[in-house]
Amino acid sequence: MPDTTDLSAPFKLSAGHAALDLVNTLDNRFRADGPVELLGDYARLLAFTVQAGVLEPRGARRLTHAAPAATLRALHAARELREALAAALYGRLDEKPVRPQELVGQIARLAARANQQATAPVVHPRAWRQRPSA
Repeated sequence: MPDTTDLSAPFKLSAGHAALDLVNTLDNRFRADGPVELLGDYARLLAFTVQAGVLEPRGARRLTHAAPAATLRALHAARELREALAAALYGRLDEKPVRPQELVGQIARLAARANQQATAPVVHPRAWRQRPSA
């Protein structure tokens, strides 16, 4: 079966940082008719990570062949990370900040879990640095 994963599918990367763009992958978060999940499956997660510069395309292509159970865990972990970041961001805006230790601890646990599941390092070394303004 041919690999039909489109790693170039466009996301709106307008937040200036991959972490904030990740938060934006749950679109229309506060609308009455409900949010829109832009990370609907593992292929979309890979497409986002490549476009955001978090993964190299070669590494993402390798990951398209991961076991189905691993892809579900990765998708779930990415969504957990997104929601932890969103809680910190929106909590700060609502003047109900998340304690930094809680956020750092949650991110560290997610990162450790991801590193345990990885078969080879695929994260781009500059992945989470702020992008220059256009």
